[in-house]
Amino acid sequence: MDRLRWLSAAGDLESSLSIFDQMRRLRRPCSEFYNLIMSLYVSNRMDSDAVSTFNQMVRDGAIPNSRTFTVLIDHLVAAGETVRAWEVFARLPSMRVRRTSRQYSSLASGFDSIGRFDLLRSLIAEMRHVDGLLPNRAMRDALKKMREAGFVEETEAFVGEFSPDDRIGCVDDGSSDGDDEEGVVELKRWIDPNALARALEGWEPSEISELEGARIVWTTRLVCKMLRAFKNPETAWEFFNWVAYQPGRFAHDAHTVSRMIVALARHGLAEPAAALLLKIEREEIKLPFSNVRAVEAGG
Repeated sequence: MDRLRWLSAAGDLESSLSIFDQMRRLRRPCSEFYNLIMSLYVSNRMDSDAVSTFNQMVRDGAIPNSRTFTVLIDHLVAAGETVRAWEVFARLPSMRVRRTSRQYSSLASGFDSIGRFDLLRSLIAEMRHVDGLLPNRAMRDALKKMREAGFVEETEAFVGEFSPDDRIGCVDDGSSDGDDEEGVVELKRWIDPNALARALEGWEPSEISELEGARIVWTTRLVCKMLRAFKNPETAWEFFNWVAYQPGRFAHDAHTVSRMIVALARHGLAEPAAALLLKIEREEIKLPFSNVRAVEAGG
């Protein structure tokens, strides 16, 4: 598999096909083998071969997954068939296939390029309320043009994710002389949520004190990444409650609540999950359907 990945990344179609044929003779390849070959065909504009590979995938009993449909959606958008890509995308939940940020970004770029802001508005609603995903950087231009076209209210929440706090004035590149502008938080170049979560797994008072002293500007995106990074759901729950009372403008929303309640449900932590359900009911927070299903499965 690794060798095929390397050859595929290098764009070596001939060698990739040779490896693929060898694997098919030895054993039934997994879905990712077919995905890599289809992606290579698409990048070389060999459309009929890509379709043939997909059909072969189905005949061989490999199950198309999110990556398979990402390749298909990217291809349709690149070919100017964004509406058809949207139709495929809309069918994925009924096929029990997870929709990804990459697929959303590809469709957003496609709708932007053809001026279909009505469909872009529907896409944003799906991203927020159905799949519970946060926007990534690739959607910035599409959202900007959508706002310029008059769809301001529909994009307000997502634009807030791109500019989560107006106190964030600059990013420290190491050349600052230390004279900060008053009222502006100067960020370090990056924060690694995984490393930070590992350091806090014990949730000791000294660790909490250090965290408070770091003056981190908490945003929905960062809190979600932290909650996902914690290995211990009880520590994640402690952090979830702690961050809600930190100075600043952060407040839990559907994204952070969804992330937390799914983690609690999956680990059978009934008491905190029940408390969070009360919060959801009291504040009328709408959970994405995919998260509701996960909670039901865990409960």
